Amino acid sequence: MGSKNRLKGKPHPNVDYNLFGIKLQNLYQLTPKTSLITSAEHHNERYKATENFLYGTKRKNDKIAYEAGLMQNLGGGFALGLNFRYTDTNSNQSIYDYQKYTIKANLYYSF
Repeated sequence: MGSKNRLKGKPHPNVDYNLFGIKLQNLYQLTPKTSLITSAEHHNERYKATENFLYGTKRKNDKIAYEAGLMQNLGGGFALGLNFRYTDTNSNQSIYDYQKYTIKANLYYSF
């Protein structure tokens, strides 16, 4: 939960908003060196100012995201990760309404 605001002046339609979010994440060890990571999250964003140029409304975004990935411990503090993420953002302003698929490969080092 929170709020994001500009430092000065009246609320801006693309910057100032109230938000609520929740994320559930699970780490399941498949083998001594391999883990499965899954997560699901939901965010609500309610913007404080009306966007008058195109829509004449206050923006409302509802975002859900699901993620699944594998992490392989390589030893020596290194690990390799591969993640797939699906994001669905529903908005009352069409230019902010989208679906996104992301695949990431990561190299981690712990010290």
